[in-house]
Amino acid sequence: TSCDVCAAGQADLDGDPSTPCVACTAGHASVSGSTSCTECPLGTVDDDSDPSTACVWCGAGEYSTLGTTVCVACASGRADVDRDPSTACASCIAGQYSLSNATVCTDCAAGLADLDMDASTVCDVCVNGSYAAGGGTSCDACVVGQADLDMTASTVCDACGVGEYSSTGAVGCVDCSAGQADVDGNASTSCEGCDAGEYSGAGWTNCSSCGAGFADLDGDASTLCDSCSVGHYAGVGATVCA
Repeated sequence: TSCDVCAAGQADLDGDPSTPCVACTAGHASVSGSTSCTECPLGTVDDDSDPSTACVWCGAGEYSTLGTTVCVACASGRADVDRDPSTACASCIAGQYSLSNATVCTDCAAGLADLDMDASTVCDVCVNGSYAAGGGTSCDACVVGQADLDMTASTVCDACGVGEYSSTGAVGCVDCSAGQADVDGNASTSCEGCDAGEYSGAGWTNCSSCGAGFADLDGDASTLCDSCSVGHYAGVGATVCA
């Protein structure tokens, strides 16, 4: 007579040769002649639920706990950054995102932002008149004096030129109207109205006084000064012909 060896997938759990070998449960494995069933280690699974076969490693972007039969994919917003299925997936930080099964957290690209601070959702497109450098959680509106001239949030806002101005979040620079002037050369401040006896064209940086012999008869700085008729005169900056 001979003693029968416990088959692979079974084990002599009680160490008693008078009792039959016990089948190992799913999530475990044993080789022939074992006295114990071994849990599949972290990062491995009993994918065929057959304890007579060896546990297999989970792939990149997955993980597993002890004694399991299924590899779990890293959820959206998390990633297997160390590519080690025996460790938990890492949480992506604000300004990043990931889809399921990811091995990296991806920064929001320039022109996009993680507005909801939720790495499990894709980054949001910034609206025209704003800018985002990438990897951030907000879209920054173009400040006064600047404008999103190319209507592309991935590029920095452009400075308006002299004789122009803009408000916050603008997509274009506006010329100072006729009768006004950008006297301080600062596009972040409003254009100033010209005084009586002066005039200016659109986009001017200064107000011009009516010359001698001319007068601002209509009191409208957006129109040219009027020439005084014969027998009348006017000094520089006059509003009437005397």
